[in-house]
Amino acid sequence: MQASPLNMYSNLFFMKLLFILTSALLTLCYTAHAQKYVDSNNPDEVKSLLSKNNDVTGFGGIDVKVGDFNQERALLTGAYGGVIINRHYFLGVAGYGLVTENKFIGEVSAFDGITETKELSIYGGYGGLMIGGIIAPKKAVHINIPVILAAGTLYVSDDNFLTTPQNSDVTVEQTTFFVVEPGMTIEANITPSFRIGLGATYRLARGINLNQQLTDDDFSQFSGLLSLRFGRF
Repeated sequence: MQASPLNMYSNLFFMKLLFILTSALLTLCYTAHAQKYVDSNNPDEVKSLLSKNNDVTGFGGIDVKVGDFNQERALLTGAYGGVIINRHYFLGVAGYGLVTENKFIGEVSAFDGITETKELSIYGGYGGLMIGGIIAPKKAVHINIPVILAAGTLYVSDDNFLTTPQNSDVTVEQTTFFVVEPGMTIEANITPSFRIGLGATYRLARGINLNQQLTDDDFSQFSGLLSLRFGRF
């Protein structure tokens, strides 16, 4: 299914808008915090995120995301890890997988060339770079602004392709896609090394190309987020 010029222009505009909003939020984090890192020996020195005087610590965690996929409730779980710079910025990697069994009615070509309408399942996930900022990190309750830039793969499977119990499923088709997923969480310090966050993300998927009439919009959805984070904060 070929996208119309109107959809292509609207998708491009939306991606630019996400980039502008994310950049603005990170700029606010930097502006609010920049004055706290002035070198007393040289107040006029231009500061950078990566220098010998910066505080760099590590962190890791797990996420649970609940949203919709192809008009069905979907659950994604994932893990992430990286470094925190000056307590206000973080950089790392993250990966997520679809753990629910999401089904839909699609078409499968049989051995004799006849197309059958059957119930199919979809599986997959995505992973890539995670960047973001933290507003008021020393407060007991603060705000995280993560952004994920990732690539992923979706698989369409016929779980009843063969009548035998063993290896009865077969992959009908698959596609790769690109994801931009900004989010915001309200995070609470449970202990000095453990934090819990609740929030939401918007997953913007582009590049899904399947013959089952599943489109980018079927995977581009808001999700609720529960995050458990461990590390040196």
